[in-house]
Amino acid sequence: MIDQLKEQVQRVANSRMKAEAAQEIRAQSFMKWESDNDRILDDEHVANEIVESEEIKLREMTVAIFKETHDKHPDPNVGIREVDK
Repeated sequence: MIDQLKEQVQRVANSRMKAEAAQEIRAQSFMKWESDNDRILDDEHVANEIVESEEIKLREMTVAIFKETHDKHPDPNVGIREVDK
């Protein structure tokens, strides 16, 4: 039984080493992909910043209209939700 236990310990150790090697290959592959596609990633980042900026403007405009008109739905695509605290 002790010999079987030692064999199993060795199998676990080998399996862990293979898993670590596979993880390292994946990490290196991902780093290469990021490097090869940095332009795409930059474009995505800029696009997301533009979306965030445009959403802020939309919220500000919607709130301004609400303050003037008290209309919570000045457009079918936007609305005001009041939150009680």
